[in-house]
Amino acid sequence: MNVAVRTLNNLFVPRFLSWLFVTEKQWTVALFLGVSVLLSSVGLIYVKDSNRRLEAHLQSLQVQYGRMHAEWSQLLLEESTWSSDARIANQATHRLQMMIPKTKQIVSL
Repeated sequence: MNVAVRTLNNLFVPRFLSWLFVTEKQWTVALFLGVSVLLSSVGLIYVKDSNRRLEAHLQSLQVQYGRMHAEWSQLLLEESTWSSDARIANQATHRLQMMIPKTKQIVSL
């Protein structure tokens, strides 16, 4: 019986109950490492989620930039059309009844 009990103790105690014989320092180190792994995994999840959100926001801003750039180009074209010299001269003569003065009408002081 004594040999059988020692054999069973040698087979099962080191495998199943070895965690009972760990020192307090080893528990502290294991707990610290476990908490560190848990915190780093939570941090990694947070950073990945933030990265995905910022990437989606960047893409929406790039689409908005494309639209605004196209609108800006159209506004520049419209401005150049409205401020052309020929159009201003046409509006001055027809709408405001302005004309270029003749040389005799110019008075200089």
